[in-house]
Amino acid sequence: MNSILADGTIDEQNLEEQCLRRIRKISFDSSVISEGETILDRESSSKRILAQDVEEGLRIGRGAYNDVVAVRRLSNSGSNRSLKSTAASSINSEDFTSPVSRSYYYAMKKLRSDIQETKKMNSAVVDLAVEAQYLQSLSHPHIVNLEGLGDRPGSKDFFLILERLECTLSQQIVAWKNKLRLFHHGYIRPKNLTKEEYLNICFNQRLSFANDISSALSYLHSKNLMFRDLKPDNIGFSHDNIIKLFDFGFARELKQSERLKTDMYLISFAGSRRYMSSEVLSCKPHGLPADVFGFTLVAWEMIHLEKPFKSLNVCNVQKHQRQVLLWKKRPKIADNVPKPIADSLRSGWSHNPADRPRMCEMNSFLTKYVRENGQ
Repeated sequence: MNSILADGTIDEQNLEEQCLRRIRKISFDSSVISEGETILDRESSSKRILAQDVEEGLRIGRGAYNDVVAVRRLSNSGSNRSLKSTAASSINSEDFTSPVSRSYYYAMKKLRSDIQETKKMNSAVVDLAVEAQYLQSLSHPHIVNLEGLGDRPGSKDFFLILERLECTLSQQIVAWKNKLRLFHHGYIRPKNLTKEEYLNICFNQRLSFANDISSALSYLHSKNLMFRDLKPDNIGFSHDNIIKLFDFGFARELKQSERLKTDMYLISFAGSRRYMSSEVLSCKPHGLPADVFGFTLVAWEMIHLEKPFKSLNVCNVQKHQRQVLLWKKRPKIADNVPKPIADSLRSGWSHNPADRPRMCEMNSFLTKYVRENGQ
């Protein structure tokens, strides 16, 4: 049902009704969302923030339908505001120096202004409300915190107040690569460490971060929640260097009514092609093992500091699909990667979803490996 009226304005009542139906649908028989926990229950929510209480800073991120901006200041006028930290209450205009300043504890996610008058707005509004619903129901040290939300879920003015992340994993991978380049050229000389010892410490640090991601995914999978769009651009680091999943716009709870067979569900095609599993690329029913495949490619990228399928672009999509689906091509694992890790990568991106380990098994393996190797 279209929420754009004939004169081009927004039918907000219709839009809010669509949002209400979607939230109720995902909340019904949900193992993620407890009864009475929906964001549409305005009386029970303790995280409501009025738009006039938020002073926006610079834009720090942009997606297909949403912008993310730094929160420059939060006022105290909202009597029901209940953020996990009050640090941002003291932020003033003098603190606003750059988009990466650590003065900012929060970020605002809202609809892009250039889509608010288009037909795409319908799904964008509902998707943002659904993301808020999931984030309000989740709690894990490696999942971004939802600190507050706008007063009108389902309206074009709805927004989320999120924990501020300093950088994405994509950006951090570039930084790691540059640091190693400086090391190899002699500009970084760690004291009391051999070259092999230093490289091993760096490797184990990256592997530890990969393990943290696997922990977050294992938590989601324990609730039968599929992330569906795992990639370095949807993983970030907090100001205290904690790695976290963010952007739950494609997240989907898998329910018995959609189940065809073990781990296979009749759900829509979503994600980023470079990190898609073979079954998603071929538009077949899929489930949690598709997240395992995506995680394995992200872990490979963190280990090798290179993008998987580097030659993939809009001009050779069909070639990429042939390579992954027919030839079962996967990224090359470097010879110096420890055999247990290499074997784990190979099992994680198996062509057959049934041959992949569960996310909890991957997490258990990595936890043990990281612990035994001193990180």
